[in-house]
Amino acid sequence: MATMLSQKLVEAQEANDTVRWFVRRFEVGKLLRICRANKAKGFSVVELFTYLLCCMFSPISTYMSMRIGSFKESFSKNTIYRFCNSEGINWHKFVRLLSEEVIDRFIRPATSDKRLEYFIFDDTPFAKSGKKTELVSKFFNHVTMKYERGFRILTLLWSDEYTSIPVDFCPLSSGKDELLTCPARTCDGRSLAGKIRKQAR
Repeated sequence: MATMLSQKLVEAQEANDTVRWFVRRFEVGKLLRICRANKAKGFSVVELFTYLLCCMFSPISTYMSMRIGSFKESFSKNTIYRFCNSEGINWHKFVRLLSEEVIDRFIRPATSDKRLEYFIFDDTPFAKSGKKTELVSKFFNHVTMKYERGFRILTLLWSDEYTSIPVDFCPLSSGKDELLTCPARTCDGRSLAGKIRKQAR
């Protein structure tokens, strides 16, 4: 068991090194600032964002790392929650800008100018049954041929037949109030949060 965990930790460290290279290579910090992920007191936003990306490849969760005393970051658990729940950060714009950087600076220079490029729309069901999750609704899943509760995630992808890069996304709810499990909370329709909720309906 110890050997397996040790191997996973080595793989996680290699993944972390790759994530940090990616963040530097594509100037993710600059893109975060453009999308209103402003610097918080005491640490940089890109530091927190890099940590969250690295967590995806770690065999130990943030909660467990805090329990066993291996959490050495300069920010707290509450800071992570506030960042993830911030309504001021335009994640849609961030994904578009980052995908443009990856396509223009990494993929196109390595391929032929004659290669065809496409935009692909993908509508994927995302089951979620939480009664307090905003805009969870009943929808028909054409794969299982059953009604489920959750969202449909509409994703726009760029592809050159060999590589697919997500460009934008939109969680879709039902436009019918009677199909909603939990309605959206009231937001200013001019705000980013209000526009996203309106778009989902």
